[in-house]
Amino acid sequence: MLTFDLLKSYLPSLTLALVTPHLARKKAFLVGVKGNKLDGPHEDLRRFRALLIDKGFDPNGIIMMLDNGVDSQAQPTTANIMAILETWLNGQGPGDLFVFVYAGHTTQAACYDGTERDGLDELIMTADSPDSGSATILDDVLHKYLVKPLAPTCSLIAFFDTCHSQDLLDLNHDRCNRLGRRRRSLRRLRELTGIPAWSAHQVSTTRFCDGYCSRINASTHPNVICVSACKDSEEIFEARGDSMLHTVIQVLAQEQNPTLKTLMRTLNKRAAQIYRRAKHNRKLELKFELRKAKETPPDKDDKARIEDEETADNAQHRLNASEGRPNRSNTLKDLFRPVARWAPQLSSMAPLWMDRRLKL
Repeated sequence: MLTFDLLKSYLPSLTLALVTPHLARKKAFLVGVKGNKLDGPHEDLRRFRALLIDKGFDPNGIIMMLDNGVDSQAQPTTANIMAILETWLNGQGPGDLFVFVYAGHTTQAACYDGTERDGLDELIMTADSPDSGSATILDDVLHKYLVKPLAPTCSLIAFFDTCHSQDLLDLNHDRCNRLGRRRRSLRRLRELTGIPAWSAHQVSTTRFCDGYCSRINASTHPNVICVSACKDSEEIFEARGDSMLHTVIQVLAQEQNPTLKTLMRTLNKRAAQIYRRAKHNRKLELKFELRKAKETPPDKDDKARIEDEETADNAQHRLNASEGRPNRSNTLKDLFRPVARWAPQLSSMAPLWMDRRLKL
């Protein structure tokens, strides 16, 4: 039995524990993989790091890995990335904010467990050699370490500036966060009346978002938001001095806490501009190469060399396809691949109000 004097001795520590709240922390993990095809990831991530510091992030709480060959422990290899992911959310407390950013390459592989809408898993590429067998990290793994352990009182904001990136975190909602006016009206009618707004858009019995999810009681889920450069079926083109991350940095620098609607409209507008520029540049490249081919027809040695290059390139394509690696070709036939339109995406654990503000 505690005496009064003994109880008094505990009072200072008990009082301190009761009145000392958890100080919300801000942590960030930035990963940039240029490989041999991209120019912008490193510079984008350096600027993003500076933006986070301006937003109140402690520099010691920001981890950045770039494949620049300077520090082996800071290289974005699979082992190094996983070493951070496995412990990154440890010690989380109420109000903590985690920011994950990946800029680089993404590939796809067949999914046989029915968990992907399109039947394909997405995998981010790391700095490991493609021949090592460990040069990718599966979207399921990212979900396991970034989303699943997250407490409801914490927040995760992720940015993926890469191809095939819509479902890289395997979040539950994506289509219902798009900015279509018709979708917003039908969803609002469903929420107000409690009945389906359109007979063709009944609540889906599948696990996949149908675009008409109710935002009621959404606060019971962890606050997870993922901004991606494009849909899973799409590829993006890098433009010199312009990228999704570059646009995100501009928006967040110009406005303290922009709405999700403002961010996504700006990203889609910028993506359309980059697309038109890439399409125009592709036409110029084609005209130049065709003109050069007409003016200087190859001799026998050149023809043999071109045939050898194409044979080797086709063999490499087959090898890459069999091992789930993306194909990269330096031959002229890449110029004839059409430039397809892409659209930035917003996914989340729960349906979002697009007037909500993004706070870093």
